Amino acid sequence: MNKTYLADLKIGTSTVTESCSRDPAKLKKRHQKDSETTSAEFGYKLTGFEYKNLATGAVHSKHLKTPYLSHLQTKINLYSLFAYDINLFQNKQIIKDNNDISEIAENS
Repeated sequence: MNKTYLADLKIGTSTVTESCSRDPAKLKKRHQKDSETTSAEFGYKLTGFEYKNLATGAVHSKHLKTPYLSHLQTKINLYSLFAYDINLFQNKQIIKDNNDISEIAENS
């Protein structure tokens, strides 16, 4: 393996903690954030990642927090942890057509 992957994946449908549940303003903000990300609908959120070439140290792809990733972008990046072949993604119906690839490129 010649690549290294770092990822921050939040599991769960809500990011509400005990401390923010007592503060109405913080609670509202957390619910808003959950609804704008994949957390509420899919039960996870990829908040950040970095893919590097292990031999050279060159960063291939990187994302930190915002803008929040769409469900499709999240799926593609999670699958990238295990395979880095765009044809594999297309064969497995993760990416349905070139429009999906274009959407990822535009938002990267």
